[in-house]
Amino acid sequence: MELRLPVLNWIGPYTPALGSQLWERYALEQLEEAQLLELIVKALIQQREGFRNCKYDGQNKPEG
Repeated sequence: MELRLPVLNWIGPYTPALGSQLWERYALEQLEEAQLLELIVKALIQQREGFRNCKYDGQNKPEG
């Protein structure tokens, strides 16, 4: 199983494209349900750490 984080890629000056980036990979049969929930929470925290305040509107947004 792969846990992926959403990313924003720019394919042109005004053309954003949504994508994903591998965060971690696990053997699903080796994970317990509680571990899976914990990993999802960790991935969400890591994603939030990549957010920054926009210099134009001050909102907390993902980099890019």
